[in-house]
Formats: sequence, structure tokens, C-alpha cells
Amino acid sequence: MAKYLIDFIKSINEINPPKGLELAVLSRIEKEIKRKIILNRIFGGLFSFISIIALVPLAIYTTNEFYQSGFFSFMSLLFSDSKIVFSNFGEYALSIVDSVPLLAITLTLLSVQALLVSVRYIFNNERKIKIAKLSFN
Repeated sequence: MAKYLIDFIKSINEINPPKGLELAVLSRIEKEIKRKIILNRIFGGLFSFISIIALVPLAIYTTNEFYQSGFFSFMSLLFSDSKIVFSNFGEYALSIVDSVPLLAITLTLLSVQALLVSVRYIFNNERKIKIAKLSFN
């Protein structure tokens, strides 16, 4: 078995690839890496842009829903007439929970999460690019 392995290693050393093949392979790899970097930057930037664009109307929608639901009225009652609130705390708590616009909050938080994930994606890719540049130099 060892003799076959030694013969195989010797035969590999005797192979002479055509001139310029190594340069062609390395340039193709470098081209693909640059293409991947560009696509990752475009994808991350586009996703961040879309998240920011979606966040603005969702924030306006959430604010309007809070005002229309009467949530702020219930919260102001807590600070103005606390004796009444604490005497009927169960009903007050149910009224607060009932007036919270959950759909608007959920949509806004999903948009914020999408923005944070896309920013994290961009920063991770930039960190990988810097590490790759340091390892190739």
C-alpha cells in the first residue's frame, strides 16, 4: 500500500500543467469573489432601504392607531386619578390591554427587525471582506 502511495505522489509531481493555468484559475476565483461581494452589498443595501421605506408609514400608522384606540386616554387616567384606577384595577388593566393596537405594533416591530437584520448582514459581510483582504495580502 505504501509503495502505491509513493508512486502516486511521484506521478503527481511529474504532471506539468499548461503555462498560465494557475493564473487563469486564480483570476477566475478573484473575479467570482468580487462578484459575490458586489451582490452581497447590493442585497444588503436594498433590503435596508426597503425596511426603512416600510418603517416610515408603519410608524405613522402605529401612532394613529394609538391615538384612535384611546390608549393615551387610559394612560393619562392612571396619572390623574390614581385612586379610581387602583380601586378598579382589574377593569382598568383589561381596558389598557384591549386598547393596545397589537397589529400596528407587530408590523412596526417586524420592520425594525428586518432593518436590524439587514444592517447586521451588511456589517458581517464587510468584516468578512476585511478579513479576506488581510489573509490574501
